[in-house]
Amino acid sequence: MSTLLNPQDVKWIVLHCSASYYGDVATFNDWHEKKGWNGIGYHWVITSCYPTEDHYRNNQPDMAFDGVIHKGRSEQFRGAHVRGHNWQSIGVVLTGKKGTFSSKQLYSAAKLCTLISLRFPHIESVKGHYEFTDLKTCPDIDMDYFRKWIQPKGVLEGFTTPE
Repeated sequence: MSTLLNPQDVKWIVLHCSASYYGDVATFNDWHEKKGWNGIGYHWVITSCYPTEDHYRNNQPDMAFDGVIHKGRSEQFRGAHVRGHNWQSIGVVLTGKKGTFSSKQLYSAAKLCTLISLRFPHIESVKGHYEFTDLKTCPDIDMDYFRKWIQPKGVLEGFTTPE
């Protein structure tokens, strides 16, 4: 059983990259369970156009999958995505490696981060995983630039996350 996440403690949204060219919630759930974790560690997954390894290996992109936001671990529970800070953060992963993120993925990430900040009023910032440790480069994007994309609270007409 996962530990509950206290919404009052949530200070950050932490952005990650999967360091893989393909993947979806089921893929990451399997990988994390193989590490001995209690299922997927990220709260949200923003997919690339390659949902599975077969799609990637056969060069068969599914453009309908690109930039789609998928629910991972429930926001009710602590994530397993940034050691020492899971109790005070929401984890979002972009499927991909450095230089491979599509504009759809980045747009979805910015909108999702804005929506999350509306649900968690104590959020101070969106951070990249690398901003918590020198051992990571994830999400392999310029976070100062990315933070400029995040809309002021309340500017999200018609944009919702999956239930």
